[in-house]
Amino acid sequence: MDQVTSTEATDTAPRRSTLGAWVAASPDDRRLATRAALWLVVTRVALAVSGYRGARRVLRLDAARPTLAVDDDGRGDGPTDLPRRVGRAVRAAARRLPGRYACLCQALVAERLLRAAGLDANLSIGVARPGDAPSLRGHAWLTCGATVVVGDNGERDAFTELHTRSTWP
Repeated sequence: MDQVTSTEATDTAPRRSTLGAWVAASPDDRRLATRAALWLVVTRVALAVSGYRGARRVLRLDAARPTLAVDDDGRGDGPTDLPRRVGRAVRAAARRLPGRYACLCQALVAERLLRAAGLDANLSIGVARPGDAPSLRGHAWLTCGATVVVGDNGERDAFTELHTRSTWP
């Protein structure tokens, strides 16, 4: 299996206050964080009202082809750190907004932001049965090349992948 890197493991810098982080961020990162927050709210409502397929329509995820290639190491002819920056912006916005923004919501938003930048990504959905419990747990994650953009909870290998969708087949 290919080597997959995680963007979540690289977020080890000391935490700043929300205002301090906002002031220290570049204008591009501030715009990215603002878009992530807005799309998280829109996506959460779309998932609640119209489900997965309806949310994909609202986000226009199936509308256009990606224009930039991404290599297996997550690098391509576009900005090499964009998948990492998108993942960090989506996770930070999900932590700071009121309510709960589940992994599927975060993965769809990250896919939308990467698509807007012309990058291809792969959305995966899996299930796991914790121990002998009769219930199933679901999980979604998004990869761009070999980089896990969002959804790397450290347990991805425990999930059986049921659905994989590249942003463009």
